[in-house]
Amino acid sequence: MRILLVEDDESIVELVTAILNEQKYVVDVATDGEAGWELIEAFPYDLVLLDIGLPKLDGIALCRRLRSQKKQVLVMLLTAQDTTTDKLLGLDAGADDYVVKPFDVRELAARIRALLRRGSTSTTPVLTCGNLHLDPSACEVTYNGQLLRFSRKEYLLLELFLRHQHRVFSRSAIVDQIWSFSEDPPNEDTVKSHIKSIRRKLDTVGAGDLIETLYGQGYRINPAYLADFSDHKSDHKSDHKAVAQSSEQAVQESTPQPQQALNHSVTAIWQRTKGVNLERVQRLDQAVQMLKLGSLSPDLQQQAIQNAHKLAGSLGTFGFEEGSQLAQQLENLLEAGMPQWTPTAQKRAVTRVEPLVLALKQLLEAEVICPESAVAEPVTPVVEASQIQPLLLIWERDQDLIEAITAQAPTYQLRTTVATTLAMAQHQCQQERPAVALIDFSLLRTAAPDQSRQGLLAELQKPPAVPIVLLSTEDSSKARVEAVHVGGQLFLKKPIQPATILQAIGDLVSTPPVQRPKVLLVDDDPLVAQILSSCLEPQGIQLMSLQDPTQFWETLKQVHPDLLILDVNMPTINGLELCQTVRCDGEWHWLPIIFLTARTDRQTRRQVFSVGADDLILKPIEPIELPNRILNRLQRVQPGHSQTYSPSHSQSSSNATTSSASYQA
Repeated sequence: MRILLVEDDESIVELVTAILNEQKYVVDVATDGEAGWELIEAFPYDLVLLDIGLPKLDGIALCRRLRSQKKQVLVMLLTAQDTTTDKLLGLDAGADDYVVKPFDVRELAARIRALLRRGSTSTTPVLTCGNLHLDPSACEVTYNGQLLRFSRKEYLLLELFLRHQHRVFSRSAIVDQIWSFSEDPPNEDTVKSHIKSIRRKLDTVGAGDLIETLYGQGYRINPAYLADFSDHKSDHKSDHKAVAQSSEQAVQESTPQPQQALNHSVTAIWQRTKGVNLERVQRLDQAVQMLKLGSLSPDLQQQAIQNAHKLAGSLGTFGFEEGSQLAQQLENLLEAGMPQWTPTAQKRAVTRVEPLVLALKQLLEAEVICPESAVAEPVTPVVEASQIQPLLLIWERDQDLIEAITAQAPTYQLRTTVATTLAMAQHQCQQERPAVALIDFSLLRTAAPDQSRQGLLAELQKPPAVPIVLLSTEDSSKARVEAVHVGGQLFLKKPIQPATILQAIGDLVSTPPVQRPKVLLVDDDPLVAQILSSCLEPQGIQLMSLQDPTQFWETLKQVHPDLLILDVNMPTINGLELCQTVRCDGEWHWLPIIFLTARTDRQTRRQVFSVGADDLILKPIEPIELPNRILNRLQRVQPGHSQTYSPSHSQSSSNATTSSASYQA
């Protein structure tokens, strides 16, 4: 897939390009808005990464021009401007997503994958041709379950054929698709060499003829692989169990390598581009000298603001949080003096600006530069695995699935023990109590409802109860109800990937401790806050209220709520606009949002849910209904985003005194 990056910060360009190349994307770069527009007009892109503060044509104007020309390419804005107004401007201009600098490069890559999936017309993210599978999200290619290794260009070439399985590609078309403009165009022999290499690797699994040559025209997928592949070359199928084992082992052995390579890439890019940021600090130092003389012109002041702005984004992205904060303070101080400081005001400003510039200078000129980047590997103390890893009990009939789960479990900090019979499962529970039991539902259902079956369930339900995860090939209502009756806490439908099972189990065993939830109310009517406080406080819920929506983002970051309640109609910024900005924010898009309104018309309901609301409550407020709906919504918050909350806690805390804070501008 092809991405256009429009960004004038050299260090950000090199870092983002390196990360996206690692993710197997083809990346073109433009350093100003007009150059970006010319490329968009000339070539079809899957995504445009667009900085807002661009020379010649700013990002907002470029985005508006795109949408006015009916170009439907996905647009993600990159900017250090983190205010509600800026986000609304970007969204109103037609942007699909909004990432604030400094950003975590891994999060940026994940947000790009999610946006591309959302904009794709494909029903599945995995590209398939017969027994060949290419997973763009994992950058992996498998054949009959066996992992195949390809170079970056080979992977891009194979992905191109799989996305257009009925198209013939000439060599010149291939070059246009998978070589970026910053690379020297290859000759015919280079393309032929890549095709030969792909065929050689596919030949090891019996699919060497998957890519067919049409002489005088180009290359395409062999039509025989697009027909009934189940009968094609069946003699090449290998033993599934052995293939699965080798694939899992290959994945396990390769897991640390991308992370380590990413760390090295970030460090190397920082060393190469450090000089750019040092030059920016030197320009800021020159601005300080002009301030001392009281002769800083508006043009020089604007240049200093731009340098501070770019430093804030660049340093934070490379992991220099302290440097990023210093640069942000400088930008704010310099902007406060616009449009023009008087000579006297300039000299007074020196006492505040100069120490910040000096601190930045010392940070970047230090002998040993080792940014604590967000991609750095965590340091884990050496502890015996048996002391920290929960035990997973597996009672399952599918041996291949058992082996795959057992192989991947250490990655999820889990130990495993396998039972082949009901009696063995019960005995294992008595020997060492598991943290979770993974059970094949068909085995449990076919076991006679005698003392053995009841004995296992009784053993698992002893306090503290062991969560039961049931795997089932049947997905009927009857089966699900029966699963609840036997104590199942999680019902998973087969077939299912081992990683999906382990992720679900990991969420079960890593539930954070119960804490009182915080709810932020944004409503310009103070009476509503009083009513909600009287409803929620007896349930142990902390209510924070805000009457001025223009202070929303500052308050949100200060409060860190678990749930947001918005009024629809408010002055300056309405609740619908606030909801849209939250849903487009990388840090807060998960936040549950409930709307309050006295309007019962169908259009209001449609608007509320179209902007991303989770629930709608009509005024006047029902004192019993409101806490229940909030508690139910909190229990469905994604793990890791909010503290887990249970209704039983609210009952035990009903007599606790809870304060209601109010935030007013």
